[in-house]
Amino acid sequence: PETKETTNQEILPQPIIINTSKLESNNLVFDLSWNGISEIDYDLDLIAFMLDSDGDCYDSNGFIFYNNDISFDNAIKLSADIQTGENGLSETMSMDLSLVSPDTNKIAVWVCRFYEDDYDMSELDAATLMIKNGDKDLNGCKITEGVSYEVCELLRKEDGWYIQEMNMASEYNLKDICISYGLNVE
Repeated sequence: PETKETTNQEILPQPIIINTSKLESNNLVFDLSWNGISEIDYDLDLIAFMLDSDGDCYDSNGFIFYNNDISFDNAIKLSADIQTGENGLSETMSMDLSLVSPDTNKIAVWVCRFYEDDYDMSELDAATLMIKNGDKDLNGCKITEGVSYEVCELLRKEDGWYIQEMNMASEYNLKDICISYGLNVE
């Protein structure tokens, strides 16, 4: 994908902010797990967008997903899906915020279903996301609806990084979300 002249305010609805708090550690782990339905090959993906001061992903190297699993600055690393049972899968995204490029002011974290199928997240038996900041467990969430799910935004401020929790289901697919952050997708 290449950048284009669109901002996320033009496509996505304004999120509902549940909580904003300063992170105690530069290390974050997002642990996503789900149980699919046996007759459906269902895949969820953790996605991160490294955003500039305008809220745009400056290029495809700042878009971390299943085909680009390590950020250009090595701050964000995404694991491959791990089978956890007959129909269970999990995926982990690790972040070391001390390595994030100085050009990145915000990181948006989403959960998206694989966009080529016709099912939303209500078709899953269970999908949960747990967030760990250093040794501290942050608010997790159960994902029960939507095509995608806006988990949080990580905000860089003068005194460190903050997490702004959203936990908002959305009907936008991965392509729509990419476009909203200024990426051209074909």
